[in-house]
Amino acid sequence: MKINFLLVSLLFFVFNAHFCFAQMSYQAKNPQRGNRNVLKINLLALPFKNINLEYERFWSRRVSGALQFSLVHNYKALGLFSGNDILKDTPFVLQFTPIGGYSAVGQLRFYLGKSKLPPVGFYFSPYIKRLKYESSIIYRDNMNEYKGLARFSSTNFGLNLGYQWQIKQRITIDWQFLGISYNISRGGFQVNNLLDGNQFTRQVKDVLEKYALLGFVSRQLGVGSLVNGNYVFNTPPLGYPSMRVALSVGIAF
Repeated sequence: MKINFLLVSLLFFVFNAHFCFAQMSYQAKNPQRGNRNVLKINLLALPFKNINLEYERFWSRRVSGALQFSLVHNYKALGLFSGNDILKDTPFVLQFTPIGGYSAVGQLRFYLGKSKLPPVGFYFSPYIKRLKYESSIIYRDNMNEYKGLARFSSTNFGLNLGYQWQIKQRITIDWQFLGISYNISRGGFQVNNLLDGNQFTRQVKDVLEKYALLGFVSRQLGVGSLVNGNYVFNTPPLGYPSMRVALSVGIAF
């Protein structure tokens, strides 16, 4: 799946790079039309090893469509749960090792204001986002250490508010200062060779209860089961709101 995603993304941006040069030549001869295409990268995502690229196409001076692809590779998360400081009576540790995954976003943008040429102005944009992340995990109980896999997927429906500037006809700055969404997510763990997962399930629930914002997640968790000698523990679909911001730079053509 990751290979297919990378291949599609590569072909997408190679095509648009070729299209970019053709459009730049056309725009140089027809400056009154403004720039109808923008390729961007989100700067705020880079510290998290998240390569977030976006292509925006203007259909008119007020309306555009945008496709965004994001790839997370080898991002090292902190050990989230530790019995040493949260669960005093158990040496429970659950560590997430490098995380990988992808997301794809489609949005429709409506520009307001007095600008007569794209791609400049205040906008609002309804969007839909699909994401999937995976991480290896290490689980330690009183006696043993187990390895496994954690999965998380989500479908988000939201609305972005932002403003886009253009500098010297080619460079754009896109500031999405407010994004709100409702997310429908699923997650789960697979712990290899763990035959009795009852303690694992109880400890995950207990730790989540320690965080006020995650208490509702704990109350929704189901029970695990053995599948081919591995303990599998999944959550039912969970719905919750979230917020996001983005700051991107791009090239207009």
